Amino acid sequence: MNDARVIYKRAEDGEYLAQTVLAKFHRKLAQGILNVAVSFDPELVVVGGGISANKTFLNDLQLAYQQLQEEHSALVDMGFPKIVPAQFGNDAGTIGAVYSLKITLAKKASN
Repeated sequence: MNDARVIYKRAEDGEYLAQTVLAKFHRKLAQGILNVAVSFDPELVVVGGGISANKTFLNDLQLAYQQLQEEHSALVDMGFPKIVPAQFGNDAGTIGAVYSLKITLAKKASN
């Protein structure tokens, strides 16, 4: 297991460095989402990949996102998009690729 689960497990076990890294990660990702929200005004932000199944990740990301909203009082009247996990989780990319291939093959077959 050589992925984010290792860092989350270490943070859960109380390792300070892992907790610090994750707090910074959530904050930076929340900043990116806030920038997208201010620039493009989406109704929803969908997080995919395997990490989207991690409840701790989603909760901590949403907390960081809320903190940023509170820190930027000039944006108080803006409606912020909700952050949700992708419906198909880690399989979302594969499903999208297969669907794209299906469309491409259907177009070629109709020509």
